[in-house]
Amino acid sequence: MKLVLVVVASLVGAAVCVTPTVLYEWRALDFTWESEQQHAQWIATSGEKNCMPAGVKVSSDGDVFVSVPRWNENVPATLSKVVMKNGQPLLQPFPSWEMNEEGNSTALQSVLGFEIDPYDHIWVLDQGKVNSAAALPGAIKLVVWDIKTGAERLRYTFSEAEASLTDSFLNDIVLDLHNQFAYITDSGIPIDSSKPLLPALLVFDILSHTVRRVLQNHSSTQADPDLWITINGDKVLIDAPMETGADGIALSTDLNTLVWCPLTSHDFYSIPTSLLRDFTTSESTLESAVVYIGDKLSASDGLAFDDTGTLYLSSLEGSGINTWNGDVLSLVSDSSSMVWPDTLAFDHKGNMLFVSNQLHLFVQGLLDFSEGSINFRIWSFYTGTDSYLAAQ
Repeated sequence: MKLVLVVVASLVGAAVCVTPTVLYEWRALDFTWESEQQHAQWIATSGEKNCMPAGVKVSSDGDVFVSVPRWNENVPATLSKVVMKNGQPLLQPFPSWEMNEEGNSTALQSVLGFEIDPYDHIWVLDQGKVNSAAALPGAIKLVVWDIKTGAERLRYTFSEAEASLTDSFLNDIVLDLHNQFAYITDSGIPIDSSKPLLPALLVFDILSHTVRRVLQNHSSTQADPDLWITINGDKVLIDAPMETGADGIALSTDLNTLVWCPLTSHDFYSIPTSLLRDFTTSESTLESAVVYIGDKLSASDGLAFDDTGTLYLSSLEGSGINTWNGDVLSLVSDSSSMVWPDTLAFDHKGNMLFVSNQLHLFVQGLLDFSEGSINFRIWSFYTGTDSYLAAQ
């Protein structure tokens, strides 16, 4: 099978004059606290140094939602809406403070990937694990809320076989609303770093509430053992390469092709979704159907198709966003202010959004949180297109 990815001429022609703008920027994240006493206590315990924005998505009304995974202790909320207060962007926990309660397996424990569909339903992947500890039973789940009403529309708790309490790392999700399926990457990062990765893809049949775990430890989901990601000439992580399996994921506009990449790799892959949707397809058939697309020339975190079929890729080593049409085309980049471009999103007004969060420095405790520093940004730039979901 040949994967055809179309880059529209207007976008290619405009690529050299794309002007990105900063929507929000933070020295450190802050929240809409219920009391000033809680806020003061959190600041006093250096809580702000434990929080990093990762995922970003936009509702039909233009509200921007952000995930803050609980990879450290003292993270007040793991999913929030950005609100402005006194000229400052604050995070308002969604759907509530109560549903972000740490230690409550029915509430959100640690969110990285999520999606918002055209009906303003927010599909939230809960990794379950907090501060590198095993997830509580029932904590690794997929929950769907209606953004406008706050009503819970769906809840699925992954079994141990589908997503291990200790060895899974649910990363990102895409939706096929026509066929009623969701596709999820599991980077397979164990809490015991001496253990090997167990990356895979998860296929969720929304109507039957069944899940199939596929391509576990396949070469297309595994980290490249020979790659040590470098950013601005510096190796990512000091003591050893970062090892992260299946990470970025994108669904083609016609719903026929799923694309993904391990984070620790320059390669990316695809498979026909018809095979994934048929749970009787053998694992060997799936493995044989995986297509190597090519070398992206960089490690990538976020991937996304737009409604015209253009595929966008974050470029970790290039500190920017690229597209692919058989070759890599750079759209925006900045080696100082776009470091570690993470999740991609669309604002439904013709703009693409992405987070830059310096993740590699954050996880090592190397960010500068002194006054005047800017560590995190949400960027916007014009593409004239919308999300792949808009075509559904």
